[in-house]
Amino acid sequence: MKHGFVFFLVLISISAKAQSQETITKYLDSAWNKLPDAKNAAYYRTLEVTNQLSLVRTYYISGKLKDVTECDRDNPVIRNGKSLSYYEDGTLESEEHSVDGKETGVYKTYYKSGKPEKEMIRHPLPGVADDVFVHYYTEDGKDQISSGNGIVKVPIEGDFDQYEEIRDSLTVSLYNVHKTTQDTVYLTIEKIAEYRGGLSALARDVSASLRYPKSARRSGLQGTVFVSFVIDKQGMITDVEVLKGFDAACDDEAMAVVKSLKPWIPGESRGKIVKCRFVLPIKFKLRP
Repeated sequence: MKHGFVFFLVLISISAKAQSQETITKYLDSAWNKLPDAKNAAYYRTLEVTNQLSLVRTYYISGKLKDVTECDRDNPVIRNGKSLSYYEDGTLESEEHSVDGKETGVYKTYYKSGKPEKEMIRHPLPGVADDVFVHYYTEDGKDQISSGNGIVKVPIEGDFDQYEEIRDSLTVSLYNVHKTTQDTVYLTIEKIAEYRGGLSALARDVSASLRYPKSARRSGLQGTVFVSFVIDKQGMITDVEVLKGFDAACDDEAMAVVKSLKPWIPGESRGKIVKCRFVLPIKFKLRP
């Protein structure tokens, strides 16, 4: 009787473990593109379904946890609960919360040292899209927006320093300053650059110029090319590059289309005309 009782408990344990087994769902490169296998992968993602929810985890290829997100049990694409992300050494990088796929509540990030970096409130009121800043600390613990206003230097790699201007606890602009030339390019500003004639004219001109590369057409390739470019103070397009593409010929065609566009109305910050960066998605879709 005693042995049978133990055996029964073991069966329950094995059954429960099998129902919530964690399985690998995809491999990803450093740019988060899906790969067919672990070769050249920087990360891999797993799924674990429990009685109450789904847990989606991303791991560094080393096997260390990068992030874990609570999702809808029947539709793991929908975030529904807490999300935590980690640096590769295991230090907490960020924590946030989502309800029915929408980020809401307190969002916190941390420096690699483990010290708090910033704290925000996501979508504090119904219909309000802006995130409200509560704190934005330097690594030595100084709050840079104690009064709700300030210009914060954002740590990034490369040739630029990045700055975020916060006014009344809201981001009003984000801009990069070249470390050598001091050239400034705005990423988000109060008055964004506008194509002459508006979005409908932009869509019309892109459609009129776009040609489907024959090689891509023959191979049945479809996808979206994300083209980044700078609109200078005269409204001219410069520094065109592909942020994310899917085929070399289509990438080249998308860049050529952007370069052929008419001049824009330049963006403004604090009433002054400034350079700003724009990202335009260009779709290549074959007709049935």
